[in-house]
Amino acid sequence: MREVTIIYDYAGYIREDFYPACGIDIPTIRRAFENKNFSVNEYSYDDLINGNVQIKNNYIVYSSSQKPEYKAYIDDCLYQLSKNNVLLPRYDIFRAHENKGFQELLKKELGIRSLSCVYLATLKDIYKHRDKITYPVVIKKVNGAMSSYVSKADTEQDLIKQIKSMNSPVNKLLYFLDKYLDQHILKKKYIHYDRECDYFGRYVLQEFVHGLQEDWKVVICYDKYYLFRRKVRHNDFRASGSGKFDFLVQPPEGLLDFAEQVFNMLDVPFLSVDICFSNNQFYLIEYQGTHFGPIAVINSEGYYTRTDQGSWTKIKTKSVFAEVYADSLIRYVEKMENNA
Repeated sequence: MREVTIIYDYAGYIREDFYPACGIDIPTIRRAFENKNFSVNEYSYDDLINGNVQIKNNYIVYSSSQKPEYKAYIDDCLYQLSKNNVLLPRYDIFRAHENKGFQELLKKELGIRSLSCVYLATLKDIYKHRDKITYPVVIKKVNGAMSSYVSKADTEQDLIKQIKSMNSPVNKLLYFLDKYLDQHILKKKYIHYDRECDYFGRYVLQEFVHGLQEDWKVVICYDKYYLFRRKVRHNDFRASGSGKFDFLVQPPEGLLDFAEQVFNMLDVPFLSVDICFSNNQFYLIEYQGTHFGPIAVINSEGYYTRTDQGSWTKIKTKSVFAEVYADSLIRYVEKMENNA
């Protein structure tokens, strides 16, 4: 009998999105696996880190967290588990959650079509990459959802000002007084590395799409494609977080094909992608393979799926997110085992 371990957080949830109500119903996942003759265990992260639980050769069902310190705690646990178990989804997909920089590294590794991008961690690196930056440019801190910590710079001067604002020292006055004291009064030969560069902080500089009026959110649960269109908010360039959704529109030709290609390349049970269209091509903006909002599944009147003939068809039905989530996990595991 195959074994599955379901891990829940400090409040007893497998989180998807920000709110407990959008967590995954654990009994639904348990029943789905047990119906396929899996043995199922349930533990908290604390149980696995501080208890006497030893897990090997299990499939691990987990999620992430919006709290950076708790996500780091989960990270420590999952990294250890990944050595002797199969994470669902795999570890690097967890790393990509709330980490736009790592997302870019993974997109580049897999050759996924994306907007041009530079991933940096200090202010001074801007000057090294001047030839790669075209203005206007979109600035994104590596974490944040619904367009938080996302802005646009029209010039290099504007970019530098915004990076300084994003990553300024907690106490600017004391910081610069200490630095001045070290360098000009005490004339220290070696400057403490905290003061080697004035502005540390990871951020992504992404190509700006001129005239963008909308993008598409596609949530893929194995072979079910739920989607909606997001309109750009008034006098802005961002569609994410605009609240201007349309669930009933027909997807443009090629959108689902591109979403499917991305899904297959990332090799996950489920996936949420943000896709835009520019210069007659679709581009992947961002993605999440865990801890993504389920609004597309919950609010859609149906989903798209491929027919045996290879075309796309829409199935009009309401979906229960926990059931679709569990089914995606099981079918993904069965595919892995069949390909082994």
